[in-house]
Amino acid sequence: MITKSMKGLIFEGNKELGWYDFEIPTPGEGEVLIKVSRAAICGTDLHKYQLPSEQIPKTKEGKPVPCGHEPAGWIAAVGKGVVDYQDGQRVMVAGVIGCGTCHHC
Repeated sequence: MITKSMKGLIFEGNKELGWYDFEIPTPGEGEVLIKVSRAAICGTDLHKYQLPSEQIPKTKEGKPVPCGHEPAGWIAAVGKGVVDYQDGQRVMVAGVIGCGTCHHC
């Protein structure tokens, strides 16, 4: 079941984390929406956790960066043109491999 909002753990700086509510995005063309079950925390995340708050990275939209960039879960929705994936399929994300052209990259 998809709700209207989701929780995200955010790096706040100075070894502080915070839970925030986010609007659930709609997958665009060629994208999928993943309902995350687990997300690994790696050395990059540990580095961000230790930064002073003024040095915390932001997204291109200026929002704080969520923790964990190696999630696993299942596909909750597919965007137009997606043919290799389907709702309910279990997936994991290799966050270091991007297309380099979308706004997420």
